Amino acid sequence: MGEYPNCYDVAWGFLPCVNFLVGFQETPSYCCNQIKFLNKIAKQNNGQKRICKCIEEVVYECGHRLVSSRVDSLANICGVKPGFPISNSMDCNT
Repeated sequence: MGEYPNCYDVAWGFLPCVNFLVGFQETPSYCCNQIKFLNKIAKQNNGQKRICKCIEEVVYECGHRLVSSRVDSLANICGVKPGFPISNSMDCNT
């Protein structure tokens, strides 16, 4: 049996945030609901570390850097703080 959460689920949950976080979209729209979904997963066994590694892969694959000010504003805009790291220089081993 594979590790949960798997990166497919995390990527599918995080993709609505990518366009906002890289600066292609002005509002995070559906992203806020997905952050709440991912926060639930983050509370499960090893969830934060798995989500971090998967987001790292998604950001790398999209080929664009995240806009730091957008990452910082996400919690205020969505009204919920992500329970996992999001940045261009994440350390998923901590």
